[in-house]
Amino acid sequence: VASIGSAGLFDQAIMQSGGGFIGNVLPLEEAQRGTNQIAKSVGCVDARDLSCLQRVPASKLLDAAAMSPALGAVVDGDILMASPVELVRRGTFNRVPFVLGTMQNEGNAFLYPPAVNLKPVNASVFQCVLQTAFGGNAS
Repeated sequence: VASIGSAGLFDQAIMQSGGGFIGNVLPLEEAQRGTNQIAKSVGCVDARDLSCLQRVPASKLLDAAAMSPALGAVVDGDILMASPVELVRRGTFNRVPFVLGTMQNEGNAFLYPPAVNLKPVNASVFQCVLQTAFGGNAS
């Protein structure tokens, strides 16, 4: 939906666990540094060392990536021209029927105040969380 190059390839969209839509968005250079760090942390020269990376067990790569803050949507000027939120603000996205979904308790680790006990959050508590996080922009 956010990549203008995908125009005409679909007529509806569903985004499940869509935190990347508003979450961590990286410039290309930062993403490249992060992937190089991941590669080095598993014993490879850098992210271009494909023969080395192909020998690394997937579980080890996933563990290394999970520890990296350099994961998210990458604004590369080719596929993604700006952050998805900025593209929506500008109106430069593919306008198709769109559903955004999340899983039960998804994101609890990022809520303030934290919903550590994993009990369902009612509407008034959720509104309080939004007010605390976003102030006047929480409408």
